[in-house]
Formats: sequence, C-alpha cells, structure tokens
Amino acid sequence: MGFGDFLQYAINNLRYRQLRSWLTVVGIVIGIGSIVTLISLTQGLSKGINDQLASVGTNYVVILPGNTFTFKLGPPSFRGVLTTSDVNAIKGLAGVDGVSELLTYNALVSYKKENVTQAIAGIRPSVITKLEDDMEEGSYITDGDLGSVVLGYNVAHTVFSERIRTNQVIFIDRHPFKVKGIFKKFGNLGNRDDSIFADPQAVRNLLGPTYDKNRVFAIEVVTKKTADPDAVAALITQTLRNKKHEAIGKEDFSAISASSLQQQIGQITSLLSLFLGGVAAISLIVGAIGIANAMFTSVLERTREIGILKSIGAKGKEILLIFLLEAGLIGLFGGIIGILGGVGIALLLSAFGVPIVLSYQVLLFALFFSVVIGVISGYFPARSASKLLPVEALRYE
Repeated sequence: MGFGDFLQYAINNLRYRQLRSWLTVVGIVIGIGSIVTLISLTQGLSKGINDQLASVGTNYVVILPGNTFTFKLGPPSFRGVLTTSDVNAIKGLAGVDGVSELLTYNALVSYKKENVTQAIAGIRPSVITKLEDDMEEGSYITDGDLGSVVLGYNVAHTVFSERIRTNQVIFIDRHPFKVKGIFKKFGNLGNRDDSIFADPQAVRNLLGPTYDKNRVFAIEVVTKKTADPDAVAALITQTLRNKKHEAIGKEDFSAISASSLQQQIGQITSLLSLFLGGVAAISLIVGAIGIANAMFTSVLERTREIGILKSIGAKGKEILLIFLLEAGLIGLFGGIIGILGGVGIALLLSAFGVPIVLSYQVLLFALFFSVVIGVISGYFPARSASKLLPVEALRYE
C-alpha cells in the first residue's frame, strides 16, 4: 500500500465516525479561531496607533512628570512636578526648535444652552502648528490670542446636538471663546478629537489664582528637522537632571521621543499578544486532549481491525502512520474551519471600526500549528496501536 492508500483509509475511518470526529474538531476550531482573531486584533491596534503617531510626525519630545509614561488629556495627576523654569531650561538647547508648556483640565463647556464636560488643553500655538497641519476648517490660533480656541473633531461634530462651525462662540466655565479652527478626525491616541485647545495663558486664567502659576502638566518640545529626537530627548534629560540635582534613574520626569513611544507601545502590544495568545492556547490544549481521548478510544474499538491488518502483513509503522494521519486530518480540518471562523469574526469587527490586520503569515502558522497539535496529540494512541500483537488483538472482545 502506498501513502495515498493510507490517506484514503484514514479519511474513510473519520467519515465512518463522523459525529465523534466533528466533536473532536470543535476544540481545535475554537482554539485556532481565537488565536487568529486575537492576534489580528492586537496587530491592528498596534498598526493603528503607529499610524496615528506617524501622522503627527517624529520631530517632537514630550516631557512628563513621573518616571513612567502616564500622559493623557484630563485632570492633572502629577507624580513629580514640572514648572515653567523647566520650560525655560530647555529653550535654546541644541536641536530644539520650539518649546511649550502643556496645561489641561476638565471644564464645563456650553453651546446654545447645552452643557458638557470636556478636556481643555493649553499649548503654545506657535509650537503646535509646527507639529500639525491638518485643520478641517479654519486655522490654528496665534500666540497671545486669549479669546479663541480650536476644537477637536468630535467636539465640533458629535458632542453637541448641533454642529459647531468656525467663528461661532462657545462658553468655557462661563467665559466666551470664539472658535477659530476645527481639527480633522485624528483617532483615539491622546484624545485629541475630544479636546479643546487654547493658549496656555488662557487656560491659566480659567484655572484661576488657586492653581500654581509656575506648575505645568507637561512640556512639548519640537525638534529641528536636522536633529535626532532621541539625542534631543537625552540632552533634555541630562539638562533637567542636573537642574533638579537628581541621580540617574531617580528622575521625577520622563523625556519621551516618538521612537521611544513607539517602542513602548510595541512592547505593550507584544505582551498583549502573548497574553491573548496564551488564553486562546488553553482552548487548543483542550482540543488536543480531545483528540488524544478520541484516538485512544478509536484504538480500543478497532483492536480487532488492527489485528486483522497485522495478520495480513501490515507493519507497526504502517499502523502508526494510519492513526497519525487521522489525528493530523482532524487538526487540519479544525485548523481550516477555525481560520475561516477567525477571519470572519475579524472582518465583522473591522466593519464596526475595530482596527484589524490579517496577515497570511499568521494564517499559515495557525494552519501548521493545528496540524502539529493534531499529530502530537495522536502520537501516543497511534504508538499504542502499532505495538499491539496480532494474536492478542484478534482475541480482543
């Protein structure tokens, strides 16, 4: 008998035991489908974040209070303190093109008798215009313009029942501000779509005298086109460390460049992929146990059949091959169905706006992995079948 004959024999055996075969396949389907969906999701999230970072550019450095990345627009939450003197210390450093303090807090915003709470961000206009050139409508404010604001896309389009346009007036904590510009839709990174941008001094005026006039939430630095942002971040770190008299590794601030931010995000998404892959692998382990159990049961049920095959000249390695083929086919069918299911779920999520990346490498790996799982799970039952003695097998009831 050739390999094709053994393959046909294995397929016929699976067809004969259809219900058990399909029940065994289910465990592999769930595991492979989960792996494809979750890996596609994490890769999509990573690509989406990196695309948003790339749209901002790479020539910037953000200095944050604390020694870990905790930046978000919203109420200030300081671990360590940054001040206007830190901003002044950075000005004039090699490679620095512009510096601005960043102030942010949640304020009551009113528009045509509607009131909502929105994040207000104060950043020097001359700095942010060097970073961004993506206005949907109008233009950005200029330095010293304390009576105008720029709206994020969602603030202008979806927060209020009526869309806000440029030159209209909104009230922030009961103070009137003219809308000078509206950003294009950006995405979730940094919550820019849900924020209102103003001159830092305008934000200080809104915060009032109780807020420390020297404290800033963060510092935004734009680097020169010819400068290496990582080198500028290192120089800023050294300068502020010397100014604050802090030891290496004990800084109460973090200078983060675009590339270092991408590395941190990459590490987070990699860990997320491993975690989610581990969760999905549990389903594969259950499926593998199901295959092993089904194959052991099949060996017991087919003991006399094995004895007949051996008595007519079948060798142990041929019996082993038959059972390994059956186990591998279960893994193959489960992998194909699981991949189709995972791709279907991923496409469905994509239709709802969830970032998804489907790569053929992941799909091929999932198919290969499912076959390997099937073969490994069926090896010991197959080995047990191959070692049965013909006389004992024929006498088995």
